[in-house]
Amino acid sequence: MTEEFDKLAEFSKQLKSGELYESLVHKLEEFHREKKGQKRNKDIDLIQMQIEKKEEQIQKLLGDLIRLQNQLSDALDKELRA
Repeated sequence: MTEEFDKLAEFSKQLKSGELYESLVHKLEEFHREKKGQKRNKDIDLIQMQIEKKEEQIQKLLGDLIRLQNQLSDALDKELRA
């Protein structure tokens, strides 16, 4: 029973001194900072995925360009021989 009174007295002291309020504010600010950091990481991951998709599309287009260039070169060679 005295333990509970001691805990209540300590809680009362923390409440009166503002320690409890400061602790809660600090924890809340820390929580918001972490939440913002996680959102930024998600945004960065999303942008990175978009970049990777664009890189794949570019690689595909480059392959198509090389193939078309080879076909054009072959067609020109045939035309010059004829």
